[in-house]
Amino acid sequence: MSTPLNYRKFAASMTTAAVVITAIAPAAAAASFTDVSDRYKEAVDLLLSKNATQGVSADKFGTDMNIKRIDAAVMVSKVLDLNVDSAPASGFTDVPSDRAKYVNALKAAGIINGKSATTFDPQANMTRAEMAKVIALAYDLKGTSDLPFTDVSKTFEQYVKALYENDITQGKTATQFGSNANVTRGEFALFVYRAEVPNVVDVSSLSLEQSKPTNITTTHDVNQDFAAASDFVGGLEGTIASGLIAGGRSL
Repeated sequence: MSTPLNYRKFAASMTTAAVVITAIAPAAAAASFTDVSDRYKEAVDLLLSKNATQGVSADKFGTDMNIKRIDAAVMVSKVLDLNVDSAPASGFTDVPSDRAKYVNALKAAGIINGKSATTFDPQANMTRAEMAKVIALAYDLKGTSDLPFTDVSKTFEQYVKALYENDITQGKTATQFGSNANVTRGEFALFVYRAEVPNVVDVSSLSLEQSKPTNITTTHDVNQDFAAASDFVGGLEGTIASGLIAGGRSL
């Protein structure tokens, strides 16, 4: 069973006056897109680093656009680095030939299904319920906690439980998951990122270098949605005894 992501722990004991946690940016960066806010930046950067997307244009990621089933399939297949060239044909007759191999690989891996035995419906918008199933199966996420949502069918319940327990999403409201709502490209990027990022960040394994100090002391819970790792690049002064990056997601 996978470890819940509710609290991603990092702890360190440092005597140096100032340190910087350095990050490696992909060749293409989310900064090149004018519609990617800080909330989505790291998630989009992950997709770009995996060559899983090129955006919808040279300067737009399409953050607020609904994601198509085919685009979601390509993203997940590339992020997982599936062997797309050896996968058997999916049997779907409506998938564009240049993207068929990605759908083939996902179907062979048991991650995605079509609308019927021969139809994938590639241009249809992906719903949140469908997204939950894809992410849960792609990352082998499990969940047993009771759900507070009243709009999740038995068909998708186990997958929504997996995302809920692993803090991939907390739903649209306290009682609504939004099962039939469409997923935007920005939201999908976030969900993939949250599933892809390791559970535990071991500070001792990160590259540290001296820098001009930024007076930051953290010994309390920080909302992960608004305190990305990049927020810390710039320097940490003093000793970090312990820290917790908490979920608290509302998507």
